[in-house]
Amino acid sequence: MRLMILGGIFIVVGLVMMYAFYNLVDIGLVVCIVGIFFVLCGAFTPKVEAEEPVLTVEPREIPKPVKEAPSDDFSVTDESEIELLARLITAEAGYSSAYDPLDYEELCYLTGSVVINRIKSEKFPDTLQEVINQRGQYQCVVNGHINREYDDTAWEISEELLLYGTEIDEAVVFQSEFRQGSGIYRQIGNQYFCYE
Repeated sequence: MRLMILGGIFIVVGLVMMYAFYNLVDIGLVVCIVGIFFVLCGAFTPKVEAEEPVLTVEPREIPKPVKEAPSDDFSVTDESEIELLARLITAEAGYSSAYDPLDYEELCYLTGSVVINRIKSEKFPDTLQEVINQRGQYQCVVNGHINREYDDTAWEISEELLLYGTEIDEAVVFQSEFRQGSGIYRQIGNQYFCYE
């Protein structure tokens, strides 16, 4: 393609030389011939497509760490607990548009983690049912949104949290639309996750 463009330029320059400057007719003719040569070379040059580089080394698969079940006694006993936590997570995180959708999974994880941390804390009830239904704690219990259908993300996170516990600081026991406790652990949209 480049040869054809270069050839076209030579042809135009040669024609200008031949017709505009009578004393340069011979040179203009030579320039036109060179241009025609370049155009022909460009037209008959086979196109070579760039090949993708071939990997010579096989990529090594990094194994995921295997989580061990916790020694505490709060781990799940049946699917009804997974469903209850999934419904709470969906009601608290899934029906809001006040955050970036890319943060949804983290929002779900932190929402469920607060429940797990409350179960472990001496300042809150000891069971999942009691923590979720504790008076004045979750608006979704009062307005009935906890009875809505849960989503797959909430279910997977609930299962993980109830089987393996949470990896966030155990002192993060508050979630609300305002700051509370001793400081902010993380803010996602209008949701604050705070230390006790």
